Amino acid sequence: MKTIFSGRKLELIRALAEIVDTNPFTPRRGELEEIILQDKFVRLDAAWSSNSDNPNQKLLREVTKSTLIEFKNELQSCDKLSSDDLILYREIGMSYLFNTVADDFYDLLNNGWDGSGSVDLFDEFNEIYKQLFNVRFFPAILKHSAEHCFAICFQTSRAFNTIYENIFGSSQAIIKLRSEIWQSIFTHKMRRYRKSSYTVMHDVMTLITGPSGTGKELVARAIAFSRYIPFSARKKQFVEPFKSLFHPIHLSALSSTLIESELFGHSKGAFTGALTDRIGRLEACSQYGTVFLDEIGEVSEPIQVKMLRVLQERSYQKLGENRDRTFAGKIIAATNRDIQTEIEQGSFRSDFYYRLCSDLIRTPSLREQAEDITQIKQLVLFLAKRVVGSENAKVLARETMKVIEKNLGFDYEWPGNVRELEQCIRNVFIRGDYQPFERQVDWLGKIRKGVLTADQLLNLYCKHIYDKTGSYAAAATVTGLDRRTVKTRLGK
Repeated sequence: MKTIFSGRKLELIRALAEIVDTNPFTPRRGELEEIILQDKFVRLDAAWSSNSDNPNQKLLREVTKSTLIEFKNELQSCDKLSSDDLILYREIGMSYLFNTVADDFYDLLNNGWDGSGSVDLFDEFNEIYKQLFNVRFFPAILKHSAEHCFAICFQTSRAFNTIYENIFGSSQAIIKLRSEIWQSIFTHKMRRYRKSSYTVMHDVMTLITGPSGTGKELVARAIAFSRYIPFSARKKQFVEPFKSLFHPIHLSALSSTLIESELFGHSKGAFTGALTDRIGRLEACSQYGTVFLDEIGEVSEPIQVKMLRVLQERSYQKLGENRDRTFAGKIIAATNRDIQTEIEQGSFRSDFYYRLCSDLIRTPSLREQAEDITQIKQLVLFLAKRVVGSENAKVLARETMKVIEKNLGFDYEWPGNVRELEQCIRNVFIRGDYQPFERQVDWLGKIRKGVLTADQLLNLYCKHIYDKTGSYAAAATVTGLDRRTVKTRLGK
């Protein structure tokens, strides 16, 4: 890379240019901060970015500003400029632009703003943009308008804020999940995203898998609320409020006919009871919106075929109509089923799966999230605030931890995951106690402890597969045993 700088100054500039494109939930972000700040760097824990009082952030902004001023003066004094220097300057300039509005955006978002109405921040942002890039060489290389940069800055603030709002915890599993959500929004190359990828992300389908009760809808909501929304300088507002762009549909609760009506809509008289026209979720979803298909593993093959057409051709028909309509938004689907097993058994189409799985996210179980008792306490306190509010949460959290220790033990597997833990807290709030409705066999815990015989392990495994598949024949297929053998072992 040809550049006018060298030594420590070049190392600093490259780190500042890279940090604006770095996933904030990865270790690389902390490494870059240390390179930039050196002996002033404050080392935090693995969940450093959850700390709103992160002392490194203020220092980073100061270094970014001073370096950018020096960089600009050097560039303007040069007769011949390399494209490498210009790109480095552009990246640091983007970081500086983000810093000028980040705190204001965070304040607005934390006060419940949904992105609607006039935005006064743009005028000052635009003036700084002109000062940074209104020089003789930048019209050819910047390639980003002030409106686009402003939209990206808002999206970045919104994504960071929304991910933390929906995904709580400090375990390695949760940090990894946040990182994966960030990549689902921006991809792993932020610079390319800013340049062009933001225009095609609606074509990328996201499939969220994981046990029931692990927050798959929260992940979908975080992605949907963090999509790119253009800004109009003339109107001084974003084209749509982001909180109106999430369209969830819970498929397992609906019959096939109702699923089609909910998704595609219907015209009057399309079926018995269709007394008026109905707008479906696909039609209601704009190009910046997201339709979330919860429990996609439950839908019948005919609906899979119709949805496959939506994914492949972005085309569908309302019930009772022959006219093709176009779907412009994004699809996110979720399931707690083992899709590979469903495909092998013929209940889920492989072509449908391979259209869904271009972006895969798995939500961790509560056992994976709660690495130690400290993290369980943190999660209990967080959920207790949902149940009784901040004022009484600490007392309820202490009561809940005592019940868990007494009735379940801290090695309890939580088969219902976070959803079960929240209901445990509600039980303690109402009755002062919690007993699982059906205490499932903790066979994974017993494996870890090494207390099962081979015969007992096979019996428990057969039960586990039968509970997942719902039939002796399916369980026999998965286990490789005879159907009668599976039934016999379930009896044991």
